[in-house]
Amino acid sequence: MENLTSNIIAAVGVLVTGTFSYFVWKATNATAQVANATFELSKELAQKEDNRREEYKRIMRRQLLSVISKESKIVYDAVVDIDPMNILMKLRDAPVYLSINKTELAEYFSVDEVATIIKAWETYESYRTKYYKETYRGNELKLLLEKNQPVIIHFEELKDKLNNIEI
Repeated sequence: MENLTSNIIAAVGVLVTGTFSYFVWKATNATAQVANATFELSKELAQKEDNRREEYKRIMRRQLLSVISKESKIVYDAVVDIDPMNILMKLRDAPVYLSINKTELAEYFSVDEVATIIKAWETYESYRTKYYKETYRGNELKLLLEKNQPVIIHFEELKDKLNNIEI
């Protein structure tokens, strides 16, 4: 009888262990399914966030490109003239600096694009500092015409670059 009792206890132990093992397996399987679904959802959310960032970058790039083009055209039109008095009058209304800072340029444009933009504007700023004045003596006014070629060249390069930028 003792042997039978031991066998019954052993059988009940195996049955209970098997039942618990089954429930642990089911719980582990369910947890794995939840983890997999959570992972897939996280991937989808990350992709949507990447898409949102890329769209924001395109929008910002388009807006900044518009500002750069507009301000650059004003500068170019100001310095391209055959009469120094016309250049002087146009420079009075032209921007002194590009209204977009270098950090924004670097964030939304390629290194090559940024280099072209900065080179044109630095050339213009240097020209303006050296030759634009409120009052002129003697032949100083002619310098606006005689020294405008580097500005014209760099802004023509910038115009070409801006026309070829993809958004």
